Amino acid sequence: MRKSLFVALVLSFVFAAFAPFSIAGAKNEAMAALTGGPFGGRIKVIDRVCAGGIMFTLGPPTPGTYFYPYSAITYPYGPPNREGKWTLGLARAGGICVAGKKTYPTQYTVIIIGTSL
Repeated sequence: MRKSLFVALVLSFVFAAFAPFSIAGAKNEAMAALTGGPFGGRIKVIDRVCAGGIMFTLGPPTPGTYFYPYSAITYPYGPPNREGKWTLGLARAGGICVAGKKTYPTQYTVIIIGTSL
């Protein structure tokens, strides 16, 4: 009895943690906005160096404009600092790049990122 209860409890935690991405994918926008969703692709353009981060445009498979804050978790090959690097990570919906006195909205804000050489 205890073993089956323990297994049920563990499975419910696993399901709750990975269900938004494994079952619904990025289509569950409400959950992705709260916890972040997966992204990846090749950097097409470094748009701006903002206060506290970098704004860049990503190509397929998940194209869009992204804001990389310097506080994001970054893996060993560093931030998205040049065109042509491949990226993979998690991002949440929305973001703002502040450059000087202007603000530029972005589609996504990076939470975790890994890049190629």
